[in-house]
Amino acid sequence: MSHRFHIPLDEPAYYCITVMGQLDKELSHRLSDLELRHSQNEQGEELSTLCGMMGDQAALIGVLVQLYNRGLCLVALKRANQEQAEQ
Repeated sequence: MSHRFHIPLDEPAYYCITVMGQLDKELSHRLSDLELRHSQNEQGEELSTLCGMMGDQAALIGVLVQLYNRGLCLVALKRANQEQAEQ
């Protein structure tokens, strides 16, 4: 059985990006003014999660490239609606 779905590449969407380490608020403002949350994983390592609306997937890729260029390790990427992400 085949399921068909379509996620448009050129429409705004709410994303949460989690990386290893503790980011500062200044960086989150430069990265599309995303909300910054800090947490720890099961091993006690610091995690930073950036959440917010992005204009399209090109904007998402731009943020991911900036995080990569800073040597940050990507842990998770989630597309959600804002209500799901706040839970």
